[in-house]
Amino acid sequence: MTAWEGILAEGRDDHSLELFGLYVISLVVARLSAHREPARLKAPTFFVALHLLLLPVAGTLRALGSASYRDVRLPCLLFAGLAAVVVAATLLFSGIAPLVRLRLPRVLQDVLTALGALVAIFAIASKAGFDISGLIATSAVVTAVIGLSLQETLGNVIGGLSLQLDTSFGVGDWIKVGDLVGKISEIRWRYTAIETRNWETVLLPNSLLMKSPVVVLGRRADKPVQWRRWV
Repeated sequence: MTAWEGILAEGRDDHSLELFGLYVISLVVARLSAHREPARLKAPTFFVALHLLLLPVAGTLRALGSASYRDVRLPCLLFAGLAAVVVAATLLFSGIAPLVRLRLPRVLQDVLTALGALVAIFAIASKAGFDISGLIATSAVVTAVIGLSLQETLGNVIGGLSLQLDTSFGVGDWIKVGDLVGKISEIRWRYTAIETRNWETVLLPNSLLMKSPVVVLGRRADKPVQWRRWV
């Protein structure tokens, strides 16, 4: 078997051509989406590029019958699996969801994508012969250590998820927190961006919004939006 034949065989086994085709479709869908998010295109591009870089190396080692083939094939498969997950997430959240008028919070989209990536990693590792039970136990210990050391950051992350899942206020609402008055432009994992009338953008930690009283301006249940101001 020549090196070229090894690369072609590796590409067929890894479904690299199908993956690249879905990647191109996801790029088109994301760019044509009404809610264009350039940051969403970085992850699939990164993982697809890494997979395509390792593919000829794995194919060449396969053709040569090298003992290092297995060591290169595993990361190649992992990058392919991660690429497939993020490409599917891009197609789902940027293409299918807007068609059915389903607007999922960005934080929830990231959580679902991360869970899909974890499932893909465990499935590929299990197929490659790794002991998943030991890996899960190690991951639990690492997660506990990270949780203790990053309590404040995790509080902001959980707060961001709660704010997006809750309907108390959302993007486009005018709120008042202490002396700060502005319009919510974005709710991210760590912070909520608030645009003021002075052309400033204030980034408030989500944990602060969860603990502080928030006044939603111009809104009352079952009433049209209106705002009375004292002059």
